[in-house]
Amino acid sequence: MKAKILVIEDNLDVRENLVELLELDGYSILDASNGREGVQLAIQEKPDLILCDIMMPELDGYGVLKILSRNAELMHTPFMFLTAKADKSDIRKGMGLGADDYLTKPFNEVELLESIEIRLKKSSDLKAQLADSCPKDASFINRSKAQGAFQQFIQDAPVISFSKKDSIYHLGQYPRYFYYVEEGLLKDSYFSEFGKELIGHFYSRGDIFGYEDHLAGNKLSSSVSCISDVRLRYVPIESFKQFLYSNRDYLSIFMEHQVIQLQKDRFKLVDLAYASLREKVAKCLYVLKQEIFTEYDSIRLSRSDLAAYAGLAKETVIRTLSQLKSDNIISIEGQQIYILDDLQLQAVFK
Repeated sequence: MKAKILVIEDNLDVRENLVELLELDGYSILDASNGREGVQLAIQEKPDLILCDIMMPELDGYGVLKILSRNAELMHTPFMFLTAKADKSDIRKGMGLGADDYLTKPFNEVELLESIEIRLKKSSDLKAQLADSCPKDASFINRSKAQGAFQQFIQDAPVISFSKKDSIYHLGQYPRYFYYVEEGLLKDSYFSEFGKELIGHFYSRGDIFGYEDHLAGNKLSSSVSCISDVRLRYVPIESFKQFLYSNRDYLSIFMEHQVIQLQKDRFKLVDLAYASLREKVAKCLYVLKQEIFTEYDSIRLSRSDLAAYAGLAKETVIRTLSQLKSDNIISIEGQQIYILDDLQLQAVFK
């Protein structure tokens, strides 16, 4: 059996013709009638290649590509647009979002099959190159070993409890400790010369913090305080450095985490600079639910903290939340925000 291909096309005749053609050529085919259904199917089935129309109801092809490009398991999956739009600006937009190819309708069947084979071969070659570039020693990054070593390292560290609104450390102090969050929620805040707050990160159960400025040789560049009651384990920074540099497996995971966080911070800077108000708020809600409030059914955050995280005025955030509520994307009960439709929310900042 050849590769698994997902076809996302709202036109029934076109979709059925594509499915029939590709099945005759030996491919295993999945099909979806709109972008929303296509995203769900892609995440569930992990296809080897995706063929997607652009103009579709609920979620267009550009939105599908943007959502899937953020998925770690699908971001390198070959993605081909099939569309009747042939303007250069449309092609540039698709390629700019990461599309691998762009075929216009009506397409030549031989050309389509050849394009699919080329994209699948390039994908296969890339995977082989990545595999060859990794050390053959299977223990190069032993994640379970690394996590076990870290838990053993941290379990003997003293525990200290803080109450809501307590400060852990302040901007300008010298970093002394490495912290591990046992329980609770904290915020990492930066302040302008006029005292305006911008929240760079939130920390929740299992997160670590307090080491960055020390490793860079700087004074603390931010302040960390408690949003809820908190329990932290802490050790002197030098002890953490000794553990880090003596444990190859954990060091590899640590470096991987830093690179991922750097990429997230860069995307956030772009959003702060160029995204619309609605896009900023929607993106913040999505990130908070996916990364911080994973153990809860809602986002439990004050409007002031949400505004500081989005880089907006509190009044602007409240007004934008009301608009998202009117669109049935979220619901609000007091301080709690419930996301009713993940895909609709993602479509706002696609």
